[in-house]
Amino acid sequence: MRVSAYLKPEAIMLRPATTDKWQLVEVLCRQICQANGCTSAVTETAVKAVLEREKSSSTGMDGGVAVPHAAVAGLPTLMVGMAVMPEGLEFEAIDGSITTVAVLILVPKTQKLGHLRLLAEVARRLSDLGFQQHMFAASSEGQICDLWL
Repeated sequence: MRVSAYLKPEAIMLRPATTDKWQLVEVLCRQICQANGCTSAVTETAVKAVLEREKSSSTGMDGGVAVPHAAVAGLPTLMVGMAVMPEGLEFEAIDGSITTVAVLILVPKTQKLGHLRLLAEVARRLSDLGFQQHMFAASSEGQICDLWL
């Protein structure tokens, strides 16, 4: 299971104009759902699930990475989206750093543990500062998708 199998250019935000992590999570979640053709009911369920998960414990990790995620009832398949923010955004990260890359993962509730391999790949790839620099230099969502191949 690889990120590239689930990441679509339409589910990537380059330099989003969001002001805080809550707005980013909601907007990114809606974009992922739209890119994957979700119904409005599933989209609302996904937004609520991710925001509730984030309220219980911040998904901001070390090194400028955040991985908001949630299991969602009615979701047809696993979905991945990403926001690339070279300027950074406060995300209540473990190490206190600002977040420059957020990878949002939505997993069907029936496959609760289906995202663990994706989390491992995200952590491994984004711990490489060179990989992050390539993402910051990307001029299109398609270029970011290509980096994950």
